[in-house]
Amino acid sequence: MKGLLSFTSPHGKERGFLALYILHALRGEEKSGYDLLKEIEEKTNGAWVPSKGTLYPILTHLEEEGLIIVVETGPRSKKMCRTTEKGREILRYVREERHRQREKFLLLRDLHMEVFGEDRTNLGEALWQMRDAIDHIPADTTEAAVRMINECTEQLRRLARDDSDSC
Repeated sequence: MKGLLSFTSPHGKERGFLALYILHALRGEEKSGYDLLKEIEEKTNGAWVPSKGTLYPILTHLEEEGLIIVVETGPRSKKMCRTTEKGREILRYVREERHRQREKFLLLRDLHMEVFGEDRTNLGEALWQMRDAIDHIPADTTEAAVRMINECTEQLRRLARDDSDSC
């Protein structure tokens, strides 16, 4: 099955976004499934929390494929996991192939506009163009780019306040 929010590994296996996030989240420090659920809940302000029935089978598959490893089993069978070198290799590959993912997101964007209307299409397109430009910024200019985005954000907030004042 092909999905808009899925990623293809160097070996052609398609993985969902949650599997990719798990590889990302476990690359730096050991975490349990519960830790991952709490982390996702925090990062999405509670808007998305995968069910245990979704997360734990993915963890099992990733472990069986050697992409993560259980480094410790604690009380109540709590397993602490981390990403293996093989898992990091897949993460690097997917990041290097991000232009393919961008093309999928553009399809998703088109569907979104079709469903929710196109009254702000030009704003959405401008944001996508900004995102594309950000993807091509050299690492040594990141700080300057962040300043520019922060300034732009502040100007947009002023516009929003002006709009709310005029009503």
